[in-house]
Amino acid sequence: MGSHHHHHHHGHDHSSLGASADHAGSIKRIRFAFILNFVFSLIELVGGALTGSFAIIAGAIHDLGDSLSLALALHLEKKSQGGPSASLPYGYLRYSVVSAIISGIVIISGSVVVLIEAVQHLIHPEALPNVKGMVGLAIVGIAVNGIAAVRLSHGHSHNEKIMSWHLVEDLLGWIVVLIGAVCIYFFNLAWIDPILAMGISVFISWNVIRNLREPFRIILQYVPGAEDTSTLQKQMKMIKGVEKVVELQAWSLDGHQHVLTTRLLISKGCAPDTVREAVRSDLKTKGYKFVTIEIDHEDVHDHDHAGQHHDVELPTQPPC
Repeated sequence: MGSHHHHHHHGHDHSSLGASADHAGSIKRIRFAFILNFVFSLIELVGGALTGSFAIIAGAIHDLGDSLSLALALHLEKKSQGGPSASLPYGYLRYSVVSAIISGIVIISGSVVVLIEAVQHLIHPEALPNVKGMVGLAIVGIAVNGIAAVRLSHGHSHNEKIMSWHLVEDLLGWIVVLIGAVCIYFFNLAWIDPILAMGISVFISWNVIRNLREPFRIILQYVPGAEDTSTLQKQMKMIKGVEKVVELQAWSLDGHQHVLTTRLLISKGCAPDTVREAVRSDLKTKGYKFVTIEIDHEDVHDHDHAGQHHDVELPTQPPC
């Protein structure tokens, strides 16, 4: 349980204390959801086998998938607190993105297995499942996933968002199982069970695939958010003293903290530091935490020696 003893060593950012408190909360919430989910998925597996309900086994496989994801998320959230090191200059920020991708793939694989099995059960129907057992398990399922989802919905990290949405799906799944069990009870229809299992699997896979879009965009280094570099360039050119954006690269580390490198051409008679600060503070509001700005002068460009020695003139430059 000693996961929050190493939070306050990395003072590389003014907000690190606030961030680490948030992080400790994040770890607590994920751990809580993991224990709840794991214990419950074992109960479900046994319950599914005993009641002979395939929909419950489908739910159990998804919950086991969730437990694995939560365990990964827990490990990676702890890891991602480790600040930058010589070999990892940005620290472990990307870890939560990787974990989201691994979890997604695991859950989709589980769904595929359930689908294949459910189709076979449809073709060769088995005996009716034990309805009372199904109803009992479904009610417990609704409670467990509801509690865990509410706890995780307070979090802000990529992992917590994916996980809480996931628990909400499981919750819906259990509501469906409950309705299904009631239908089986009243109408004696054996095919309701595999159909439910298939529905749950397809629904969950579809949502996981949708949720994976963002982590893949981050890994592929898309420009963060809905913007592209031309939008960013336009916004930068509106800042006083910026004549031209010569070069610009922008990407995100984890969906919240972004990196940007740029080379700017600034107007004659402008203090590079003034422009640099203006650009930096504008970018900070957009989530750009790691910003590198290289500055060329207009007059330097005229003489075409690409900005080598302009720093020497700094003291005499009037501010813009």
